[in-house]
Amino acid sequence: MSVMKEWPPNDQVANGADLCDAIVRAIRFAYSCKRKNEGKSIPLDIPEAPHVPEPRSWAGALDADMLEYRLERGSDALAQIVYAALNVGMEQGRRITMNQEVVALKREVEWLKRDLQRKGGPL
Repeated sequence: MSVMKEWPPNDQVANGADLCDAIVRAIRFAYSCKRKNEGKSIPLDIPEAPHVPEPRSWAGALDADMLEYRLERGSDALAQIVYAALNVGMEQGRRITMNQEVVALKREVEWLKRDLQRKGGPL
């Protein structure tokens, strides 16, 4: 049975590289992964994630030369793809949260307007 790691205290974010490493280890444990198209850039058609802690260009991160550079330093293409997925997930979560906050603020404004109207105050 797997033991889950705890989140950092006080709602702090976890280290992204540590999360990616753990995910890659789990994938490698469960599957036999062999890189296809060695030496080629990897196309990844997803939006950039400009608001994550370490924004980067996925096109640049998955460029053949950058993948070779990363491999020389112990990080392979799978790790880079998982890192991209984690960052896009964080950006998507940020956007969901922002949209929920906007909706909540709009509701609050409408409530305040109705309250002012009931009290005969100016809008």
